[in-house]
Amino acid sequence: MKKKLMRSFLQKNEINVCMVELLKKYGAYIRAKAIRAVSNEAEREELTAGIIIHLYEKLSKMVYTEEGKFEYWLHTVVNHYIISWRRKRAKKLPISDIELERIPSASPSLGRNSSS
Repeated sequence: MKKKLMRSFLQKNEINVCMVELLKKYGAYIRAKAIRAVSNEAEREELTAGIIIHLYEKLSKMVYTEEGKFEYWLHTVVNHYIISWRRKRAKKLPISDIELERIPSASPSLGRNSSS
């Protein structure tokens, strides 16, 4: 099945049918990677959908070309997407989400009565 699936991708025939087959075979793996990466269910769904779209784009542009190494390629693409997704999310962290009470004061004299 793997060779037939990859041959179809490589020939750009029936990519939608191939994606269905890919998700049947590797969908549980993709979901497991998302579960390990994110604890929030809404973010997990967003991440899983992003991975699937990213795989579709990669395969439709024929980025994968080596037969026989598909699982390794899939693992690499999924892991790199998760890392990239986390970096993008970290950049978008609003300042209100940071616990300001835990940040130490720059000046030790702030908040103390200095009129002793």
